[in-house]
Amino acid sequence: ASARPLDEAKIAEWTAKVAADPNDVSTLRSLAAEYFRVGKYAESATWQAKIVDLRPTDVDNRLILGVAHYSDGRYDLAETQWLKAAELDPTSADPWYNLGFLYLSLEVPDDKRAEAAWQKVVDMAPGTDLARTAAGHLDRLDTSVSAQTSPAPSPAPSPTPTK
Repeated sequence: ASARPLDEAKIAEWTAKVAADPNDVSTLRSLAAEYFRVGKYAESATWQAKIVDLRPTDVDNRLILGVAHYSDGRYDLAETQWLKAAELDPTSADPWYNLGFLYLSLEVPDDKRAEAAWQKVVDMAPGTDLARTAAGHLDRLDTSVSAQTSPAPSPAPSPTPTK
């Protein structure tokens, strides 16, 4: 199935709204989500970064910005956002889950850092679906390291906030 094209009319409407009110987080979020939906990750990150600038302590917005950077191949910027999210909420396993994929996505995959990140998820959120999924990644990582291959990374969370 092919994705729908960018909704140019909505983009124009939302851009005008943000021009009138640069602090309109809801509209900034709509712009970021629309660009992400069509795979324009750099543009999505630009709009999402404006939200982070307005709400620098909001962990979810940093996670989303990290996903946009990760999807755009800007791993250094994604790592910065996810590490800051982990610093802001030391009880959240989400940044560590994402970092596991990031470390495997590097030009030279860093299995040790991926393993450490996913182990933090297991330790921080025992019994949760996220911990079970991370444990599965750890098992596959152990298997793939033995076979000298790495699993294909995919980021989490979704590009839209859950709160």
